[in-house]
Amino acid sequence: MDLKSKFWVLTLTIITIQLTLLGYLFFRLWTQLPETARQSIWQSQGDFFGLLFLISLVILMGFLFLLNEIFQSYILPLSRISEEIELISTVNAGHRINVTEGGKEIKSVVQKINKAADKLQYLQEQLHQQNQPDSELRTDRETLASLFTRMPLGVVVCNRRGKILLYNRKADELLCQRNPANGSGISLGLGRSLSAFLNQDDIALAMHDLHAQLEENVGDPVSYLQVKQEQGADVPAQMVCIQDHEHSILGYGLFLHAHEDYCLLQPHDQQSFFLHSMGSPDFAAKSQGPGILQNGRPCTYDFQLLYRQQKSSPMDMRELSELTYTVLDLETTGLDPLGGDQIVSISAVRIFNARIVPGETFDRLVNPNRSIGPESIRVHGITDEMVVNQPGIEQVLSHFWEFVRDSVLVAYCADFDLTFLQLKEQNIGLKFENPVLDVLLLSLYVHPGQKDHSLEAIANRLGTRIYPRHTSMGDALTTAEIFLQLIALLKNKGVNTLQEARAVTEQVKYVGPKRDQVMPMS
Repeated sequence: MDLKSKFWVLTLTIITIQLTLLGYLFFRLWTQLPETARQSIWQSQGDFFGLLFLISLVILMGFLFLLNEIFQSYILPLSRISEEIELISTVNAGHRINVTEGGKEIKSVVQKINKAADKLQYLQEQLHQQNQPDSELRTDRETLASLFTRMPLGVVVCNRRGKILLYNRKADELLCQRNPANGSGISLGLGRSLSAFLNQDDIALAMHDLHAQLEENVGDPVSYLQVKQEQGADVPAQMVCIQDHEHSILGYGLFLHAHEDYCLLQPHDQQSFFLHSMGSPDFAAKSQGPGILQNGRPCTYDFQLLYRQQKSSPMDMRELSELTYTVLDLETTGLDPLGGDQIVSISAVRIFNARIVPGETFDRLVNPNRSIGPESIRVHGITDEMVVNQPGIEQVLSHFWEFVRDSVLVAYCADFDLTFLQLKEQNIGLKFENPVLDVLLLSLYVHPGQKDHSLEAIANRLGTRIYPRHTSMGDALTTAEIFLQLIALLKNKGVNTLQEARAVTEQVKYVGPKRDQVMPMS
């Protein structure tokens, strides 16, 4: 129940109780009078009772009008101010309160809050500048990323549990089979298991060999293996240990060689791969997310995985900031999936460790096997000529299912996107059974006092970037940045786990505004 409904329910309840008590007292007094007295009073004062009733009704209407003015001028603005103060203090220090309604006292309070917000923003900017990594350190990071991106070896680093925390473009090419026609296929990704790309027995054997060498005090242990491929020659590879300064194993590094470039190294020529954990283990600049170098497939890394403890609890019980998400958006031939409209574009980005990973994206045009309506073309700009030679939806969705596996799906107006996907499940023989969070419903929950919940309005409130609208990749990126800010606002409201987030969106579904007021044209 929203604030306005609560206010009027409480007000009418109090008025009803008071009127009931007054009516009961009048009834008791009236029935105590003798019959002759009641008749005499009614005959002499009957017109007065009618006038008294009309006057009472006018007074009641005036009282209700006064209460409505108090609600609109003081209670409702205070509720909105509370929401916007949380925005300033939590996710967007540049936001300013703009309350046009309300009494002079409310507007005076707003001015003082905005002045305090100016000082807060200035202090945060000063603190941010002081905490910026030194230029030499940033240069070292960029050089490291550039080296891993361009080296002819494929490099994959995983933690002790086999979860990938670093990989470069060459490793992605060598480990991941792709459709030659369109390059589609599941790619390496942060947090994904190495066993999804390599034979688990081969990994276990290589790790066992490394541990045996360590027990024999071999100075630079290295294990050699062949990565089997369905097509083409097997890929020669070497596995080494990643150790801290106390020689405890933190993870493993895998070096893959293109067959024609491979030159067998003897164990004594192979240097051990040590990570001396001096200072912060986070090698990725937090302000820019995991390591990113936009040059084709980047070198992508997040060294926090070396130190983060494994969570064995079910997905629903885990903290929102610990989960992996796929934020998606579709462009379609129209708004009626049940009436035959089809997908023309699917885009998605991954969020891992509470950061967007730009190197891990899915962006495909789809041949809908039908014409695209002119109204839809005016919105998203995708024409029949652009999709005529693209793969069909069944082929693209099979790859998309692999991309989103083991993640939480996030979308704006998620029901719309999920309907299009679920209608094709029987065709591809796969089900999208991922948990789903809707950014629109989460926004309605954290900011019930706000009137505008369009994607642009939410982004402006939260201070996030707005990428090109009505392109599936642009909307997916905009939604992803919004979602990361909403996680912080949900935490302030005591919503910490996926289960709790799903529960509050179910509540909002039944009390939110009409969906057609915010539903975007795809």
